[in-house]
Amino acid sequence: MDSKLKEEAQYDLVLEFVRDHRRIHPMMGTRKLLELIREDTEKLGISIGRDRLFGLLRSEGLLVKRKKKYVVTTQS
Repeated sequence: MDSKLKEEAQYDLVLEFVRDHRRIHPMMGTRKLLELIREDTEKLGISIGRDRLFGLLRSEGLLVKRKKKYVVTTQS
């Protein structure tokens, strides 16, 4: 039970780092965010990888939606 609370506290810190960067760059992607927060997380002994960060952001609704490219293929 104790490790579950520790893990949740670590995730809260990671989310706070992400929110800090997103205030400045709201459309920044997850991979770039991971590189920016890596130094802070390593200092605190938090180990989080790309897939876990994607899952965490997805569960919190913090993923950035990709813009769909609209291509005109027919000229009238």
